[in-house]
Amino acid sequence: MQKTYVRCKVCGFVMEESALGEVCPACGFKRSVFAPDTERLSPMRRRIIEAHIHPIIVHFPQAFSFFLIFLSAMALFSKNDIHDHIILVTRYLALALPFTVFGAFISGLFDAKIRLKKIITPILYAKIIAGSIFFISSVIAGYFAVILKEFHQSLFFAMSGLFILAFVCSVIVGKLGALLVCTKVQGD
Repeated sequence: MQKTYVRCKVCGFVMEESALGEVCPACGFKRSVFAPDTERLSPMRRRIIEAHIHPIIVHFPQAFSFFLIFLSAMALFSKNDIHDHIILVTRYLALALPFTVFGAFISGLFDAKIRLKKIITPILYAKIIAGSIFFISSVIAGYFAVILKEFHQSLFFAMSGLFILAFVCSVIVGKLGALLVCTKVQGD
């Protein structure tokens, strides 16, 4: 069965006509702003794009970086056994963070190549820079977690600063990625 596609004339969102409701799911304009559109992607490329691999994977390092800020604050104000447990969890998450950032970075490059057929555009270039800072700060924080054998407040403050930097970079990467959500996908 041949699928029929429509494109929103306001934002460029493309979807199957059978799934169209009363408004555009991307921008909210009425159904009347949609026009017929032809499929310009190979079935395999469409399946890869619709799997949303990068948007799913990128949430792991964002959640880790946010949670690490929270744990760092808790560690500074906790006492006794709970303090030791919070430090331990913080160390393990800090060690895992660079791996999640690296996975998100690689999935982003793959997504850009599949979705846009280019890896370097102005927005993607900015995402790569912010993502690189995110990765570097997470690696340094992970290194601090390895050398943190017992609680040293100055080292923990440094780690907390790196977690904040990593989280800010993750927000920048997310905001830049949101600009690409309604990108018109090029055909094969």
